[in-house]
Amino acid sequence: MKRMWNLDDVTVVPIVLSTTGLIPKDLHRSIEILGLQPNIFKLLQKAVILIIIRIMRRFLSQE
Repeated sequence: MKRMWNLDDVTVVPIVLSTTGLIPKDLHRSIEILGLQPNIFKLLQKAVILIIIRIMRRFLSQE
C-alpha cells in the first residue's frame, strides 16, 4: 500500500466479525480510529448474519 499510493505511513485497522456476528472487544476502538459512527457494528453484524443465511439456503437447497 505504501508503494502503490506513495504514502509515508500505513496503518492496518482490523475489522473482524465471526460467522455468528460476534465482535471482539477491540472492534469499537477500530471503529473510532476509522472515524465511523459508533453503532456501525450493528449494521456489520446484520450483514454477516444475512450472508451466512444466504450461504446456508444455497447449501440446503442442493438436495
